Amino acid sequence: MSTLCVAVLGVWLLARLVLAALGRGPERLVPFLARLAHARAPHAPPRRPPDLTRLSVLRT
Repeated sequence: MSTLCVAVLGVWLLARLVLAALGRGPERLVPFLARLAHARAPHAPPRRPPDLTRLSVLRT
């Protein structure tokens, strides 16, 4: 029963935090949304490592 109480209080606290963040006005929310959109943007694929056969000193 105490686990349920902690879960309900956690959800209530999370809801209050979200409402407090949204209630401050849109000018405070714009930088957060811009960072969130940048984080979700697709990134370029990683560069391929150098071809070790071309770098090898002992190639035949």
